[in-house]
Amino acid sequence: MLDAAELSRDIALLWCLAYELRIGGITNLEINDIAPPNGNGLHALMVRGKGNKARTLPISSEAYATIATYVADRTEGSLFLTLDGQRTISTRAIQARFKKLAIEAGIAPEKQHPPLHAEWFCY
Repeated sequence: MLDAAELSRDIALLWCLAYELRIGGITNLEINDIAPPNGNGLHALMVRGKGNKARTLPISSEAYATIATYVADRTEGSLFLTLDGQRTISTRAIQARFKKLAIEAGIAPEKQHPPLHAEWFCY
């Protein structure tokens, strides 16, 4: 499915879904939630879940590089924005984007749901 994505935003979204982040959690991510490598070289995202509890989610170097490339020179605000860069992307927009990419990748209709996306990274 990564091959079907052309926009850096879409690739970064797919990486977040691969780490089993919920769409609501993705829309709540801020740029300052991206943690650069620590002393051990580990990258991470600070994710807020139910009850606004924060947790650190380790991510791969490839996922970090993809997200950092998408963010580019922005230093604050929502991590994922609409294409015009003016607003935080909505949950509906993420769902629609995911479905479009799944169709382009030839994924069967019954598997075109974000919660199933993490399974594809296992193969």
